[in-house]
Amino acid sequence: MTLPPGIDAKTVYPPIEKCIELDVLPETIWQIIATPGGLPRYHPLVDTNIPLRWDANKAADMLKYFSGLTLYRQVYSWLDGEGYDLVIGQSLDSPDGIVSWRISSLETDRSQFRISLSLIKHKGSTGQKAATRDRFERYLDSIVKGIAHLAVVGEPVRKDQFGAVEGFSRA
Repeated sequence: MTLPPGIDAKTVYPPIEKCIELDVLPETIWQIIATPGGLPRYHPLVDTNIPLRWDANKAADMLKYFSGLTLYRQVYSWLDGEGYDLVIGQSLDSPDGIVSWRISSLETDRSQFRISLSLIKHKGSTGQKAATRDRFERYLDSIVKGIAHLAVVGEPVRKDQFGAVEGFSRA
């Protein structure tokens, strides 16, 4: 993951990462993750996904979770067919995290999808707590399972299909 402009490696916590190997072509996964507004089809915690603009390095969108939380994402590195890096937060002026989405080809008709999240240290922060890390591990796990479900089964995910995650699921 490359860091976005203006963010130093000392200001981010170590990444939280999840990956999955699938019996699908990398192009199948790319089609899923690169479709504007497509998050509710594979992200069981997202109710609404509105593209603000969606063209390579200028891609940005808004997510509304079932909990009512609204976050914004802005891509700063787009690797066509391989993935992208983005910042996410309640405000793009002060992002809360950096997320890297990556696809790789393993062998004939097999792929790996990897997602990693690095939370950004803000002033006054006292360190990343284990409970926070656990919550975001479950959050990322729901994404990789959702992508697998859509890519292999061909059906959109249901709300909280792989379990509720505090702060993102319905109250």
